[in-house]
Amino acid sequence: MPRLCTRSVHSRASTDPPRRSSAGLSKWIKLLIVGICVLLAAPQVIAATGRKRVRSLAKTLQDDLELARRTAMNRRKHVSVYFDWKGRTYHSPDLHAGAHDSPLPVDCGEQERDQLANRFDGNVQITGNFCDQTGICFNPDGSLRTEDTHGTPTSAVEITVQLDGYQTKLLIRPGMSLVE
Repeated sequence: MPRLCTRSVHSRASTDPPRRSSAGLSKWIKLLIVGICVLLAAPQVIAATGRKRVRSLAKTLQDDLELARRTAMNRRKHVSVYFDWKGRTYHSPDLHAGAHDSPLPVDCGEQERDQLANRFDGNVQITGNFCDQTGICFNPDGSLRTEDTHGTPTSAVEITVQLDGYQTKLLIRPGMSLVE
């Protein structure tokens, strides 16, 4: 005669701890890893953004100085660019504002319309190794002349642009183009 096997059946739910979905846990681990990676990368992203902003500001200044230099060579006239370190501005009375790609306000005076001019934000600092009142004068041959902070004539200029702890320097020497 066949033997019947009897087993006692009881509910496993009451004795086993509740099971968590491994898919849900896996999502939390992935989210945690992504969060850690973002936290580790944030300082590098912020630094790269700061450096890029400073380079962009310096490039604007460099482009304007190159425009002044080329204008002096094309017109065979002296072209000056004057700086105001404290006011964070520079301008050239010898260049028409139309040569610059920054739009001027409609209500600006006629004197401003006849000048190349630029003003940086309040956080930007520009300094140089020459007198800002003397400025830089580009000669018809493209060379430059200015006076250093002691009043000595010089033909090499260094301009530093700083923003939020980042800085870049423009070095302008005789015989070299300003364009990188």
